[in-house]
Amino acid sequence: MATRIILNNGQTLDTNPEMDIEFKLTSPVFSRETGSQTISDTLPPTGKNRSELGFPGRTDNSYRNNTTFPIIVEDGSFIQPGEMAVHGTDEDGNILFNIGLDEGSMYAMMKEKKISELDNFYVYAPLGSTLKYKIQLCVQLLCENAAVIDNEYAFFPVVLKQDVIDNFPYSFILNTRKTDNNGVPVPNINSHNDVSWESRTIKQVINGVVANIDLPDGYGIAPFLKVWKVIEIIFENFGYKVIQNPFKTDFQLKLLTALHNVVDGLCMGTINYQHFVPDVPIIDFLDSLFYKFGAVYFVNSRTKEINIKLLKDILKDNNYNDITALKSNRLAWNNVPPKQLKLTANNGIAETQTLVSTFEEFLLVIRLGVQSKPAFEMIGERPMNATLTRPGFVFNTVSRRFFNLLFLHLNNF
Repeated sequence: MATRIILNNGQTLDTNPEMDIEFKLTSPVFSRETGSQTISDTLPPTGKNRSELGFPGRTDNSYRNNTTFPIIVEDGSFIQPGEMAVHGTDEDGNILFNIGLDEGSMYAMMKEKKISELDNFYVYAPLGSTLKYKIQLCVQLLCENAAVIDNEYAFFPVVLKQDVIDNFPYSFILNTRKTDNNGVPVPNINSHNDVSWESRTIKQVINGVVANIDLPDGYGIAPFLKVWKVIEIIFENFGYKVIQNPFKTDFQLKLLTALHNVVDGLCMGTINYQHFVPDVPIIDFLDSLFYKFGAVYFVNSRTKEINIKLLKDILKDNNYNDITALKSNRLAWNNVPPKQLKLTANNGIAETQTLVSTFEEFLLVIRLGVQSKPAFEMIGERPMNATLTRPGFVFNTVSRRFFNLLFLHLNNF
């Protein structure tokens, strides 16, 4: 049975009878180019194909050609939705294309869309006779869930700004706790009576001058979404369900929150999650979880399920699948020429200053020894300075559960 490519409008494109579509599958563990896609192929330049695909290859069009088309690929029992990308035509007029399967379309949208541009955010809109009463109900809900560890958001104070005038600090604190008669903040947040949410006047520094600022009801109150909830929002928007999520089950990772500086999110008497998610492209957010925690997400486009695993768990797992029967050919090795890898430090980031500029200078420092001169600075659970006092110095960083670093006998080269 010949391969059929069906467009979103129901039209079936003309294909070559001998067409054999070959799919390229990539592993998210070894490649950040995620998604299943086909090897580039061609369609015959029939009138139907050229018309349905917007006459690719013509240079006299008065409009910009559409290069992507939602499709369904059928080949026997194989039926899979995806997206076809048209790249142009060859010298014989054949239409060049490749197909990204369902998850491939999702990855393409992740690169273009920001998290805040999704359309499946939860909105809590309480009923009330006045705006102030609605805001009070929102604040009450946040305070009641402040101490619930498994809740999908956290609620705690965060200092957003602090200026000092005449040795007196003027701070703006999100989710400010109220104080007693002695100026001591309440120990716990249990109800709306424990935080400052009503209209009030505060002192802030503006252009070096202390000024009185009037704040409306609900100003300066906001929840912080847990990272696992942000992940679920992202994939549910594309029709997937997250089955395995270490950010929801790990006793440390489930406390991880997405910080923000939104101060007026409750002023309209609602809690809209859209206001409290990171305003970054989706792919950047997911990549940050990979680079920071080694989080890899596996997509099953048939069952519409997502499984997230940490690299440290994958490497420790001794279970494996025997795929010997699935191999199509004998193994072949390619010996590539050796390449030199050059690593450079990004000194533009805060706290990334280095003692020396080159590796040769570093070796010289290690061999000769430097008295009372900071050589390393590790920003982890707490700042830590190490000092070289002799060539046989041993440097061990703060113990971390995810990434432990150990440098021993640096002078033995």
